[in-house]
Amino acid sequence: MNPALLPRLRPELLPGTVAYGIQYDGPAASDALYWLYLIRQLFDTGQALTAGARGAARLHTGTTGSPAAGYTIPDAPGQSAVSDPLTCLASCGSGARHAVEALHGAIRQVGAPGSATPQLQRSPISRLGWAQATCMVRAEAALCTEAASLTSPTTPLGQQLRQLTESAYQLYARMAALPAFLAWRATTDPLYSAWLDGALSATAQPPPVFDHCTALYAAFPALETQDPAHLRSGLPSGHLERYVPDRSGHQWALVLSTPAGPDDPRDWLRPPSALIAARAPHHPSATLCYVLAQQAAPHDALPLISRADGHHNLEDIAAALASLPGRGGPQSPTPPAF
Repeated sequence: MNPALLPRLRPELLPGTVAYGIQYDGPAASDALYWLYLIRQLFDTGQALTAGARGAARLHTGTTGSPAAGYTIPDAPGQSAVSDPLTCLASCGSGARHAVEALHGAIRQVGAPGSATPQLQRSPISRLGWAQATCMVRAEAALCTEAASLTSPTTPLGQQLRQLTESAYQLYARMAALPAFLAWRATTDPLYSAWLDGALSATAQPPPVFDHCTALYAAFPALETQDPAHLRSGLPSGHLERYVPDRSGHQWALVLSTPAGPDDPRDWLRPPSALIAARAPHHPSATLCYVLAQQAAPHDALPLISRADGHHNLEDIAAALASLPGRGGPQSPTPPAF
């Protein structure tokens, strides 16, 4: 699987995950074939565009290997760090391809396409299979947006990429409006839902999430301490700044976590530190954690989470922190409003 897809999908959505379950309330298999056709159209359009761009790049680079004419490579904080625009173009299509595979598998699971049995054609596909396909189309839209941000909007390639991005977002919005996806979405974590088409939809990817502190510290070992107070509380190590609700009313602790040291980090002007949002149940091993900002300077990050800044819920705070370097900030061009 293309590595660019990984941060844009939750584990149950990854290619190869069994899309079977007890909920079969997706579209009927016969209707799903129509959606499969639309996703294939999106994939084919992207493949043709990528092939044309590669040919144009070869004509313009010569032997120097410099970017093709019409490309701009942003270096502002929060923008893509990819130095070669064709690297991003190579990712275009991977989300659509996996969406085709996921939806095709979900259709075959209830009845082979073309089955002569009307009952099988009317059978709904699994909710998870539909969610996989829908979220992969959303990931495809993000990949296209990233590629478009590396091109000039005045060039043919830039215009075509923006049209492809618009098509991907529109297809996602139509798929996401179906009841099966709305039911699945109610069970996913709040910041992934916010990234799909909410407060975080203009960011490159959702914040990384960890289903327990052990996984968090495996990814960020420098942030782990053996403070007994934190072990008892079930929260990650660090300075508890405040509690905020998400839009469903669940409370989250915002923790400023830094490598172990004797100094109060709140006035640090330089990284490293991380802002973590943690929802702590009774047992610390089951604490769900987001890393809202990585390698952030506390001096820059803390004002964005203060009560005085007007950010009163987790989703809005995460969106504000997305502008910091190291978080993968807002994409350009801005995705269309849903």
